[in-house]
Amino acid sequence: IAEIEATQALESVQAMMEGEVNEESLKAVEELLQGQQAAMLDAHKVLAADIMDARRSVPKAVPLLNNLTPRVRSVQASLAQEMKRTKQLYAKKKQEADVAKEQAKAAAGITKAEQRDAKALEEALPEAMETVTAAEDSFDAVVTAASPLSIEFADPNSEPIQVAIKDTEATVAKALEAIKAARVKLNKNVSEAKGFAPEAKRVALTEYSALQEKLNELQKKLVPYARIRKDQEQRQEAKKVTAEVAGKLGSVELEVEKVISILKTTQPSEEEVKSAESMLPPAASSLIKVIKLVKQKLDDAQGALKDDLLHMQQRCNEARKKLEASRTQLRALQEQV
Repeated sequence: IAEIEATQALESVQAMMEGEVNEESLKAVEELLQGQQAAMLDAHKVLAADIMDARRSVPKAVPLLNNLTPRVRSVQASLAQEMKRTKQLYAKKKQEADVAKEQAKAAAGITKAEQRDAKALEEALPEAMETVTAAEDSFDAVVTAASPLSIEFADPNSEPIQVAIKDTEATVAKALEAIKAARVKLNKNVSEAKGFAPEAKRVALTEYSALQEKLNELQKKLVPYARIRKDQEQRQEAKKVTAEVAGKLGSVELEVEKVISILKTTQPSEEEVKSAESMLPPAASSLIKVIKLVKQKLDDAQGALKDDLLHMQQRCNEARKKLEASRTQLRALQEQV
């Protein structure tokens, strides 16, 4: 359905782009394409999830589902290409509007230098905008490559996730190169614009500043994707640490509860008292080891792992209090005996 809707949207866009178009119609085209890009991104996520589910439940269906991925990517590529063409045309229309303003000023007595510099800007701006658009497109590719990683409870060691991490790293590298190339181009444009006549200089620096801000935003958005592998590894390590500590702490808590259950009886026998007495030292020793382990892991822990370990630290303190209370009760029983 998403593919059909996207195809229909592309046909509508092509029809809208025929003949004369203005900024308003280009904006409508851009919004339409953005909506379809979002829909195809959602479809890609759903397909990735379906493939992972099929691997577990219906392996025979995996090849069929895999065959859908190129179709989704093909439509995404067509949408991206059409979006790029729309942005370029929008830039051209904007440029034409700026030139028209400059020409009106020229007719009212603009200086020869203003005319010369306005023309220079007219020639340089579309190319600068194109380099920024290329950087934006490269970021969109990063988002698409990383989409399977946003699926909750996905196995971090599964093939789709590992492939997604590699694809993301590759597209991040390309995006960084695209941003770097655009930044070099803009820096050169800004340097040239600083020598323009006043009005041309103001217009040029405003335009280039807006483009540089777009690059800055792209750079910020890329940061979490650039550390995607490290984040995945940290999440996996956090799960291991939590499972290790929880398992050991659970065993200690069980031993403590066994001692408490013996001492809770109305009149424990001499045999039961001895049993409880023999259980206390190993339980206390195990608890000390768990306490040290939690403290050691807390030194480097951050985020959710730190919260989990702090909670386990509280459980350790509660278990220690119970052990101390049991030890006191046991001494009293031994004195009675």
